[in-house]
Amino acid sequence: MESKKNCIIFSLYSDNKNQKGTLRYISFKLICLSLYVIGFYYVFINTSLENKGLQIVNISNVYERNLSEAEKNSNGSQRKRNLKLKNEDVNKTK
Repeated sequence: MESKKNCIIFSLYSDNKNQKGTLRYISFKLICLSLYVIGFYYVFINTSLENKGLQIVNISNVYERNLSEAEKNSNGSQRKRNLKLKNEDVNKTK
């Protein structure tokens, strides 16, 4: 019967005389493991966010145009054309 009492059932919980030492060791392992997991997720999230940020910049560069292309394709804004027409109308009435 005594041999069954001294047998370790779980690796974390043992029936040793030095319980304080093993409890501290287990706590230390748990703290190290949790810091490792937190660090891993921190690095993983930072790299994924950096990659997504670079993809956004690369996509926005696809739609760039030169100023000469923009001037060729547009005849000016509607507001400027309306102002020119109003100025011509005012000059005609004077």
